[in-house]
Amino acid sequence: MEIKTSSKFIAELIGTFGLVLFGCGAAAIAGGTTLAGTSGLGLLGISLAFGLSVVVFAYAIGGVSGCHINPAVTVGMLCARRIAAKDAIVYIIAQFAGATLAAFVLSQILAGQMGGFTATEWAYGSNGWGKGYQNEYDMAAALIVEALLTAIFLFVHFGDNVKARKQHYGRTRYRFNFGIDTLGCHSGDGNLGKSRKKFWAGNLRRR
Repeated sequence: MEIKTSSKFIAELIGTFGLVLFGCGAAAIAGGTTLAGTSGLGLLGISLAFGLSVVVFAYAIGGVSGCHINPAVTVGMLCARRIAAKDAIVYIIAQFAGATLAAFVLSQILAGQMGGFTATEWAYGSNGWGKGYQNEYDMAAALIVEALLTAIFLFVHFGDNVKARKQHYGRTRYRFNFGIDTLGCHSGDGNLGKSRKKFWAGNLRRR
């Protein structure tokens, strides 16, 4: 039975919303030491938050839309002719809408801190490179990480889409790969392209 385009739109919107809210929320709310003195999640914990979030949505919406929840994946599928142009447009609109909505919800949660909240540059869990960020990698290093991890990310996703039709475990393997990529992004100051929804959370303050 053919799945309706509207169902795919809702699935991608919900999946992207969840990824940004849980992933960026883990970074922004619990990434560092809290006011109560409890230690934060750290890079590994944040990476797992992203990876496990995608695992959850892979099972929840994978059978509906394929669980792209990332414009980089959708554009890649379009270039490989594995998705129709009209569906790709619907997917990307849904992803942008879901990410923006999640960033808004996260901003409202953070604004509820009784001690006050100031939206600084990294307040919403965005990552980056250059002066003032972690080990201050330059643009060349950021581009290398960006290109390499995005290539691995898409390579595994494409392979997963083929094998998952026959073997269910393939999809889970891919989702944990996403978590590993995310860990590399935090450590190496990359973010797998502006398409990674953390871009939206990190730039909400400019709106």
